Amino acid sequence: LIEKYYLEKSKYKNNKNYTEFFEDTKSKDFLKNSAYYNKEILVKIYDFDEGRDFSNRHPYPYISIEVLYDSQEDKKVSYSWEKAHRGYLTY
Repeated sequence: LIEKYYLEKSKYKNNKNYTEFFEDTKSKDFLKNSAYYNKEILVKIYDFDEGRDFSNRHPYPYISIEVLYDSQEDKKVSYSWEKAHRGYLTY
């Protein structure tokens, strides 16, 4: 469905950076299923016994979609603790 979205959406359909997905070979070390990415996103499929932490304890498989590129800002997405937590109370 995600690949179909990129192939059909006029904004992306003629741009191979978005329509071609590549296998993330690094994910084979810790996931049963390979992850795939294009310029904008990275898609991982976690099995029921993978990728769990304290806030993610359920016996079901799930999909993780990570944003890699912001096309509106025309730059790679990077995590900043300051930007992520500024203005929010933590307990």
